[in-house]
Amino acid sequence: MPEIIGMDTNSEIPLRRPKPERGERLTLTTDSIAFEGKAIARREDGYVIFVDGAIAGERIIAEIKKAKSSFAEARMVELLVPGPDRRAPICPYFGICGGCSLQHLKYRAQIKWKQQQVIDLFQRVGKIPEPPVRDVLAAPNEYYYRNKMEFSFSEERWLSDEEIASGDVQDRFALGLHVRERFDRVIDTQVCYLPKPVIADILSFTRRFKIENNLGVYGSPNAGSGGSESSNSALSTQHLALLRFLVIKTSHATGEVMVNLVTSRAEPEVMKHYAKELVENVPAVTTVVNNINTRRSQIAVGEFEKVYHGDGIIRDKIGNAGFRISANSFFQANTIQAERLYSV
Repeated sequence: MPEIIGMDTNSEIPLRRPKPERGERLTLTTDSIAFEGKAIARREDGYVIFVDGAIAGERIIAEIKKAKSSFAEARMVELLVPGPDRRAPICPYFGICGGCSLQHLKYRAQIKWKQQQVIDLFQRVGKIPEPPVRDVLAAPNEYYYRNKMEFSFSEERWLSDEEIASGDVQDRFALGLHVRERFDRVIDTQVCYLPKPVIADILSFTRRFKIENNLGVYGSPNAGSGGSESSNSALSTQHLALLRFLVIKTSHATGEVMVNLVTSRAEPEVMKHYAKELVENVPAVTTVVNNINTRRSQIAVGEFEKVYHGDGIIRDKIGNAGFRISANSFFQANTIQAERLYSV
């Protein structure tokens, strides 16, 4: 049934406009930004369309992904006129990776729109005409601020259009972050601008260690078949379906670095070898922990753990309070901003 969106002022007969079809392309002008960073555009008849990849104040061509009677979701396929707050994203995976959604928007504009979203919620849901919303306390560091990152092992690496077109993809192994809205595809993340730069060195070493020692990935139908088959490797044996997650925590106050390798079972010899070589290759690492999760649930928390280097914790501070942070304990991800928040 087409949506009723208004009345004909002459005949007082409701005007009926069909909702757009999936795959339909529309030329739109965006006027604001909604929650989750999608731009809001309106068809000539007022029908609302949320556009992924666009920002406010842009003229675009958007392709409809799905449509309901009251709104539709779309993706930007062509930018005709860029908005005043658009910028080039710093990350090569932006738009694919699920880690960031607003890198193409200047930081000051991000703050402005997030504040406006809070105001809109109080006005629309709370029915408060002029809510007393404070200005956003901007973070001093837009990049390299996260003290914890969780990366997934996978044998289902996300492939670029060029790789798919070539048809010649031998290795599907990946260690990194998930593709947006996809739990079955992982980007082989070489660089990330959210955590400290040392994270890239740990990722690189761990990726190499997995391949050289022919370690399997949990949940992979080909677990144990990828990587080097060299008989020279002391570990290239029967370690199938072993690797699950790589969790890295860093301390803002002390610079300590924890590496937590989450595996499907205990493999002491593998972990001893991994910890020894990791610390030799990345001296910034101060402790290495192995969480063992034998359950089917894909979570980076084990039923038990063993420490293979250091004391199994890192230390950090928020104001005058000191914290001992273990592999599975919660700590605010942005230490500096947490301190500023608590001071308020």
